[in-house]
Formats: sequence, C-alpha cells, structure tokens
Amino acid sequence: MVLASLAFAWCGSGGGQEVDEFEPMDFETFVDGKEDTGYLSNKAAELEARLTSSIFIDMSGQGSDAIQAKADSLRSASRWTLQKHTSPQLKYARNPLKAEKLDLNLERGEPTVIDVRTDANGVWLDYSTAIESLVKFKDLEEKGLTPADLVGKQIDFQLPAVPGTVYEKGGMACANDPDGDELHAEDINANNYFYYFDPEKDGCPLQLGTDLISARYEIISSLDTPSVFPEYDLLTQDKKITMVALFGQITHGDLESSDWGWIAYRDFMRDFESEGFRQIEEFENDFGEKIKKTYPGGLEVIVDFYTPEALKDHRPRDEVNELFMQAIHDHEIVYYNGHAFYGSLTVLGKPEAYPADTYQIVFMDACWSYAYYTKQVFENKATESDPDGMKYADVVNNTEPGITGSHKTAWLLYENIFRASADLMQGRAPGKYSWNNLIVYMNDSADRRARWYDPEKFHAEIYGASGVTGNCYNPSGPSYCREGNGSSRTHTYDDTGGETEIPDDDPSGLTRTIQVPDSFTLESMAVRIDLKHTYIGDLKVTVSHDGVERVLHDREGGGADDIRNTFEVDGFDGQDAAGEWILKVADLAGYDTGKVISWGLILTEPGDSQDAIVGENTTSQPIPDDDPAGIESTIRIEDNAIVGEVQVHVRITHTYIGDLVLSLEHAGVKVDLMKQEGGSTQDLDRDFTSTAFASQSAAGDWVLRVSDQAGADTGTLDSWSLKIFP
Repeated sequence: MVLASLAFAWCGSGGGQEVDEFEPMDFETFVDGKEDTGYLSNKAAELEARLTSSIFIDMSGQGSDAIQAKADSLRSASRWTLQKHTSPQLKYARNPLKAEKLDLNLERGEPTVIDVRTDANGVWLDYSTAIESLVKFKDLEEKGLTPADLVGKQIDFQLPAVPGTVYEKGGMACANDPDGDELHAEDINANNYFYYFDPEKDGCPLQLGTDLISARYEIISSLDTPSVFPEYDLLTQDKKITMVALFGQITHGDLESSDWGWIAYRDFMRDFESEGFRQIEEFENDFGEKIKKTYPGGLEVIVDFYTPEALKDHRPRDEVNELFMQAIHDHEIVYYNGHAFYGSLTVLGKPEAYPADTYQIVFMDACWSYAYYTKQVFENKATESDPDGMKYADVVNNTEPGITGSHKTAWLLYENIFRASADLMQGRAPGKYSWNNLIVYMNDSADRRARWYDPEKFHAEIYGASGVTGNCYNPSGPSYCREGNGSSRTHTYDDTGGETEIPDDDPSGLTRTIQVPDSFTLESMAVRIDLKHTYIGDLKVTVSHDGVERVLHDREGGGADDIRNTFEVDGFDGQDAAGEWILKVADLAGYDTGKVISWGLILTEPGDSQDAIVGENTTSQPIPDDDPAGIESTIRIEDNAIVGEVQVHVRITHTYIGDLVLSLEHAGVKVDLMKQEGGSTQDLDRDFTSTAFASQSAAGDWVLRVSDQAGADTGTLDSWSLKIFP
C-alpha cells in the first residue's frame, strides 16, 4: 500500500486560529512536586476483553488431502501464523464496538484455537483472543458508570467469514459512513472497507453462516496501570538520543506552502529552537534539516526533521516508503504527524524497519492511532525472547482526534522526556517524569488549549501510552525487571490519596494506608516519603504491617524543613507482602506544621540472583570539614562485563549527615548519590542504587567522592562497597 493513496480527514495539527498565544501550564507546576499520579490516562480507561469468533479459509479446488493438512497444521500453529488469519477479521469489529463507545486496540497475546473444522471447500477456524480496548471516562460518566461496572458486559455482532473477499461481495450495499456523512463508491476500497462496513444495512446481500459469522466480545477486567516510566536508562546509555519528526502533506494534490503539514512543521521547529536546538545540517531538495542540542550533563539530542516535501503525494511511493522505514530504523524516538490512512501505512508492518534490541518511543500523531498502529509496532518489534514486542517499544497514541494542534501537545511530551533524560545524566532521579504524569499532562494541556480555542464547543484529543506497564526503569531503586525465575523481583505501590495535613502537637498523628493486593514473600523493603514540614525535629514517622512496626524518623533534624527520602527498612523479611501497610506521622510539639504529600512502598521478593561483581574499599579517611573538594576513594574492577545496575553501600561516621554530598564516578559518568539530605541525623549506613552506568564496561576505576559542605560537624568515611549486576 502506498503511503498517500487515500483521502481522509487529517487529525494532526488542527486548522483555524493560530495557537501561538496559548501558553500551557509548566510541567513542574502541573505535577506540583509529586512523583506520579497513579493513572496512565485521566481521560480513558483500558479494558481487557476476550473476542470469540470463527474465520473461513477458502481452499476451493485444492482437494480433501490439502484441506485436512491445513486443518492439522492450524491445530499446532504458531502465534504469528494464527494471527495472519485472525487479524484481518478483527479490525471489522471496530464499528460495532465504536457503537458501544469502545475503541479497539486489536489483539493482545496469542489467539487460542477452540476448534478446527473442515468442509468440502476449506477450513473453519474457531478461536478466541485477548483484546485491549479503551473507554472514555466522559462516556461512562454520562451513564453513571465506572470501568469496573463494565466487567462481564457482552456485545454480539457479525464479522465477515472471509475478510479478503468481503469488499467484492458487499461493496456499497454493505457500507455506511460511521459519522453519518454521505458515502460515495469512490470513497471505499479493499483497504479501508472495514471502516465503513455495516452488515445490518438494508439490502446488504451477505448471509449469516456463509459470508458472515456471529462473534462475541466480553469484557473481563479493567486494567489498572501502576506508576511506570519511559526507559530513561536505555535512552541515555550512549549519552545521546536520536529522534525523527516526519510531517505529511495534508491537502491532497499539488503541495502548497500554505499546507497544514508545512504549518505544523514550522511551528514544531520553533518549539525546538526555543529550547535551544540549532541546525547542524540542511537536507537536499527542501526535505528538512538536522538539529541538535547538548543538555547539562553532556546529553546530546539530535533530531531529523522531514518536511511535507519529502513525503508529498507526487513523490514516488517507493522512495517515500524507503525514507520512512529508514527513519524508523535509525532513531530512538519516532514522531509522525499527518494522515492516518485507515491504518494502512505499510511502513510500520515490516520487521526490518525496526532496529534490533533498541528501545523506541513511537508516536503516530494521526486519527485514532490507538486502533490503527499500536499493534503494528509491537508485532514487528517482537522476538522469540519478547513475543509481545513491548520490551523495547512504548507507543504514544490518541483515541480521539481534536482541533487543538496536536503537534503542540507532542512538543510538551518530548520537552519533558529530554529534560528527564538530562536529569538522569546528571545523577538526579527523574521521579516526576513518569508516563503517568506525562500522559495526564498532555491531556490536561490539550483540554486547556481546546477551551482557549473554542470555549463553546471545545474538543480535545485524548492521549494514552501502550506497552508501558511492563517497563523496567525505576528512578528510586532496583530495576522493576530484575530477573529471578523469569519475573520481576521488585514491586512498587503508591498511595495516591492526595495531600493530607499532619495534626499539630498531636501524638495520635496522621495515618495513611496502602493495600498491597499481591502475595509474595518479602526479601527486603523500602519506604519512599515526601512530606513538607517547617520543623522535622517535631516528627516521628513509622511504618507497620502485619503486627510489625519500624521507626523511620524519630525527631531528628532539628529545624530542618521537609522529609523527602527513601528509607531502607529491616524487620519485614520473610513476611507476606499482601495486606495493609500503615504509615503514621505524628507531630509531637506545637507551632510548626506540615502535610504528607505522598508515600510509597518498594517491596522485593526473593529470586534467582544474578552473579554480581563485588568490590570493597575499607580504608577509612577523615572528611575535611566545610571543604567542597572533599575526598576520593577508589575501587578498581578488573571484570569487563557490561553493567546493568550498580548498588553502592556507604558507611560514614558523622555528627550531621545533612552537611554531606556523595557522588560516584566511572567511565566519564557521574551520579549524585546524596546531596545534603538527612538534617542533623548522625552517621550514614545506606545502600544506593543506580542504572546510570548501564551498558558501560564494569572494568576500571569506580570513584566515590564525599564532601562536607558546612562547618562545625565532622566525620569519617569508614568503608564502602560495590555490587555490579551485569
């Protein structure tokens, strides 16, 4: 299928009044310092469902032996073989599900063969498959429902038994415009017929049992998404991010300079230039340019911009397709802004277009990309070890087109991904920049822009991200995907109840709870706390579970403000993680006040640990008082294994650890471990975890730097050790 052979209303950058006057809320202000929101999208919920159907494989004239051989092969066929038969049929479920306010995301996982039957002309394959769909909260609210209320809902409808021939047999007699517009014969073809297919139209000649079959869609559960992050460590492992932005022609025919594709291109470029990107190369034939910016910490971001001239209608399709596939192959971040073409862009359907073992963020900024393109990316990124194709791919998508200029919202996404990556390069954990926060921020900004654009009839895009729930990057501890018996060992749970005031001078204090639904034996645990208070020496903080209570903070810190820390906690080893965990914060003196912003649990279960590379330095050194230069201590590693994750354990005797700054350096990468945290607490005996050195060789010097940044209090570096997990 050629790239621009279909005429369809574009849903990228909307027309109408200019949007330059609109200023979105700053991301930092939007998240207000919170780590994440607990939701992947505040506009739609994802549902897990099962679709049961049948499909006929026509083998007329091939004989009974060939038919039986085909039937036998299907009984033990691979996932991909089965999907070659089932996928063409499933997209015809779009309209009956759309009528129920559900957006189809095609299949997820391997189809299950229910039965294989033969007749004189071919094979009937009865199957079921898992389906992911989205339902918009606004549609549920109109009916007074929640996503959980939909569990168990069944929808029955008809699908073509042989999708490959249904256009020829049904034609205009079985087609309607789903939006109610007038439909003409020239509007439909074999590629887009699913979009207009209506077997219940008066006069449709297709017959149930031969041309049509009965299918059932049943909602199984509502999928709650935990706090997850882009794989920032993979994006920055070579200290460089490569991105491509491709802009299509919008008005078909001769390309004009006033085309909305050109307008979006120039507007998007201005956003990058305002961030400090500068041209380093101009492409021939007015095809675009390459721009670059170096962020603090040494992160280089290089972006290839392709104009509508490079993708225009009158350019040979094979040249356009080759450019598009090469762009996908050569870049970690892929952004396309243009027509959706009913999901028929074949450039996404070729495995060779994707780089092997390379993490990518793909955003097809076109109409209903959730339904059209999500599956194509994952299917073609899939490997034997990653059958779902989600290990190295996150797909940003929309489930509803709007009028707001979607490239403006896309810029907000990329701006913050770059800033988060730069934070990581400087040793700062990008805890605010979760997919949860980024997607909610995009939706909120699109809403605000739409209301500014047209307060009376505003209509904004709805954004989401697919393939992210199994992501591994953890800004506050070990990877979520540390392997043990093939599954994650580390689990995180967050209390998303919002900010709560701490009662002043009240020993009964404030309690907040997290209910852990998963049952597993604890190997270790940590508590992440973010609270604001004007005198933390008033506070006692404890965590309890299943009859065990541990003190995290007991009136240390004097007049220091706020506690924002992760506490490693002993005493829960061997317990079952499931059940209620209680955080208690008590203010034991008057006058100063505060509130709990958020808290979370990091729970680790036992697993088959990878062999770690271990190093230790037990030479004690006095730490010079009030001296930013501080001291260095080195551990030399001879093993040249590739680093995955590093755990650092530091023991320091000191009378006021809030004076201290700790960093770790190796192979040109520097990570800040601690920067004047802990107030007047005495002594430090703590683990730190980082993935910032991922993909580096472990061999060479690892240098711990410790400095005391204030006078009076003194101390000694007693010892420190490394565990490097390949």
